Amino acid sequence: MEHDTNIDKKLEMNASKLQRYIDKAKKRGIIYLSRLPPNMKPQKIRHLLEQYGEIGRVYLAAEDPSVRKKRKKMGGHSGKKFTEGWVEFEDKKDAKLVAKLLNGEPMGGKKRSAHYYDLWCIKYLPKFSWDHLTEELNYQRAVKDQKMAAEVAAAKRERDFYLSRVDKAKAVEAIIERQQQDDGDATQLLNTTTNTNEGEKKKPNKKGPRKVRTFDQNKTIGSGAELKGTRGTGLRSDVLKKLAGIQSSHGTE
Repeated sequence: MEHDTNIDKKLEMNASKLQRYIDKAKKRGIIYLSRLPPNMKPQKIRHLLEQYGEIGRVYLAAEDPSVRKKRKKMGGHSGKKFTEGWVEFEDKKDAKLVAKLLNGEPMGGKKRSAHYYDLWCIKYLPKFSWDHLTEELNYQRAVKDQKMAAEVAAAKRERDFYLSRVDKAKAVEAIIERQQQDDGDATQLLNTTTNTNEGEKKKPNKKGPRKVRTFDQNKTIGSGAELKGTRGTGLRSDVLKKLAGIQSSHGTE
């Protein structure tokens, strides 16, 4: 029983604390700073505005890193710059008063201060809580992460495509190189064969000059006196007489 009683007391205390926190949160008011001069830090904002009421949380949004890098490259201000901000007052009445009094007025401070002539750009945000800001920041962060993931995925796809094209180009170059090498080997083999054949043709004959044999032959009968008495047969007369004698002897028998 005592244990249950302690639990009930703790729950009542927690419920009362939660209610007080809710009531306190409802009393808070938030102002929006649409423009911040260079070198304006959260500590400086708190110092300038805390004289108008109790300040809770302060959040300043930093500029995009690419913008800062470009500004430094062009020779501009190299320090960290904030583009906009939110300031939470513990009492929304103070927040409303600050927005009404300071909007469009010089920031003031010491005359030697760099922000002395800069103007406040303040707006009170009715029905706006710090949780709304947190949700918005988380949403923007999620969108940024998603965009970054998409860019990384696109970069990976481009890299993979480039590497595949490089591999294909290397494979084509290897094929062309092998073809050129094969053509060169074939040309070299053809030149070697041609040179070998030419060498064999130019090779001297070790057996010496070829011998040509001649045989003695009777001279043929020509025209004129040599043809006299041949009766157009082209044979000599003595041969014909012999042939005639042989025929006559055969006839006598």
